[in-house]
This record gives sequence, C-alpha cells and structure tokens, in this order.
Amino acid sequence: ISEVSTKVPIDPNKIALMGQGHIDIKKEFCEDLNFVIAPAFAFQWLWEERVNYPDSNYFTILVALPGPFEESRRILHFLNNNLQNINLKSNLRIWIKTHPTSSLLLLYKNFDKNWPINFEFVDENYTNLVDKSDLVIGSQSSVCLEVIARGIPVIVPGNPNGITQNPIPLSIKDKIWSLCYTREDLIKAIKMYEDRSIIKIKEYKNMGNNIREKFFTNLNEATMKNFFGN
Repeated sequence: ISEVSTKVPIDPNKIALMGQGHIDIKKEFCEDLNFVIAPAFAFQWLWEERVNYPDSNYFTILVALPGPFEESRRILHFLNNNLQNINLKSNLRIWIKTHPTSSLLLLYKNFDKNWPINFEFVDENYTNLVDKSDLVIGSQSSVCLEVIARGIPVIVPGNPNGITQNPIPLSIKDKIWSLCYTREDLIKAIKMYEDRSIIKIKEYKNMGNNIREKFFTNLNEATMKNFFGN
C-alpha cells in the first residue's frame, strides 16, 4: 500500500489489537490501557473465497495441536480414550495437524498406547485442511478463533486436572463451539455438529462472518492508514 507512510513515530503507550472485539477483554483488569486497531496481517485468508469443502463420505475432524508438547499429548489421549466405538452416520476420519514448533516424531514416540489407526497425520496447508473439515478440535492458540470465524465449529478439550486453555472469548455464543471435559460431553458435541442441517450450516457461516468482523481486521489502505494514524 504505497500511499501509507512508513515514517511513523513509535508510541510505546499504545497497544495494537487485530479487532475491536478484543478491547473489552483486554481492559477488564486495566481500564487505562490505550489500544489501536491493526490489520490482522496473519489472518487474511479469512476473507478469501472458500474453494474447499468436506468430503460427504466422511465426517472429518481436524485436530489442530498447540505448540506445547504436554498439552498436545493430553488432547491426543483425551480423544483416543473417548472416541472408541462412537456411532456416527458417516465414516469418522481424524486428521492430526501438528504445530509448526512441535515434533511429530516426539509425539508419536511418547504416545503411551498403540497409535490409533484412525489418527492420520496430515501435512497439507493448514487453511485448506480447515475448509475440508467438518469440525476442528484444539486449544490454546488463535486457531480456534480463526476456525469459528470461518463458520466451522470447534471443540475445546477441557482439562479437569489443570488449567483449561480456552482461547475463544466468552462473549461468543457457544452454539458454534463446545467445551468438553468428559466422554459424554465430547460425543454429544460431535453428534450435534454431525447432525447440523443446511440451515444450521448457513447460520454458522453468518455467525462466523460476524465473529470475523468483530475480532479480525481486514488489510487494506483504509485500515493501514487508521493503524498508522494517517
């Protein structure tokens, strides 16, 4: 964006956020913080036209693992222990996408049980995998917020023995996401998302668009000028 000046004085008293919806959350414990809205540089794919969709022959769950090893292993064990003999209308397919900073080999070697045959490591572009999935499971990272902004439901595995690291703002209605601590929670949520109608899918898409507009800012000349105070 050539017209935007790059000679902008740095103001250490301002904090840049990528969407208006984050401001109230950040000000909960300190009203005096001064924020400016910046374009969501790393999330511009959320405005791209969708070209990939789930395969109707499967119910595809994408497990987007976070960076920390112990949290990734906890999620994998939670799913392995609780997805046995689940009765779905479609064939269940579970894709495992590791975080760029984590080791696939380390996860595989430190899995305490035999590796489940329906846990498939995938190495395709992350954004393509999201659009090809019916449901995404994850925690900690911004992935969960990205996914629901795309209109795709998310499950966050709760941690009954520690801190549940849920990155989804509580202001977002839990119709499009679920927090699951038990096998019953997990299966109920999966079946609810599997049974969603065309009307419900459209509702999720509209919810996603609203979430995107609230928590992410598109990159264009106007938002760059606003960010730089021009």
